[in-house]
Amino acid sequence: MRKAAKQRGLMQQVLSYTAYGHLPAMVTAGVGFNGELRDGVTQGYALGNGHRFYLPALMRFLCPDALSPFGRGGVNAYMYCGGDPVNHIDPSGKTIVKTGFGKFMKKNNIDLAHRKRAKRYLREPMQAIAEQEGSYRFTAKVGSSYIEVNVKNGSFTYESKIGFDLLSEAARYQKHGIVVSLQEVPLIRPDRGFSSKMDHVSSARVIETPAILPVISQPGPAVLNLRSGSSLHPGDSSEA
Repeated sequence: MRKAAKQRGLMQQVLSYTAYGHLPAMVTAGVGFNGELRDGVTQGYALGNGHRFYLPALMRFLCPDALSPFGRGGVNAYMYCGGDPVNHIDPSGKTIVKTGFGKFMKKNNIDLAHRKRAKRYLREPMQAIAEQEGSYRFTAKVGSSYIEVNVKNGSFTYESKIGFDLLSEAARYQKHGIVVSLQEVPLIRPDRGFSSKMDHVSSARVIETPAILPVISQPGPAVLNLRSGSSLHPGDSSEA
């Protein structure tokens, strides 16, 4: 059961949702399940800016997934979150892609607290990237571990790294021990991107080596002659 609180003046209303986002009583329109805008009449949600309409009471979409039944949408064209709304969300109304990110982190012995934070902050941006055709890449620092995430046409592969790419000037975002460095990612709506849940940080590197002042020697006669328009070259001591 999921709970959300709404502030109304000095009163606080607590709403309890089922895993599929259903409420036992009718409520007015406003922000509802998973932060989506709820329709006050149907109590449903127009996900993906109206791409598909979802009704929590029925636990299904009202129109089929264009990628079903033989594509990434799966056999059931009306299913919400692949039948697993506890571990997935579907803000776009499109197919849910299982990234395997949690399994990779667990296999690499990343502690549970960091795994939960990583999934909380990265799940929605990774879903948005998976919905785009093409190849993309970013690096995530989860606790003390660095993971390069590669996405090709919705399929995810992972590789352990020893750090961020020092040659990259890509944008970085961080939150509670989770940092991402964006190398090659598609354009993502602000409400679904990394910036929607994480804070932007500068990728500029701080040079800790103390500055060394150059030694400037006094110019000789030849240099003076050159500055005054002479055709003499350094090392030529003859007069003009």
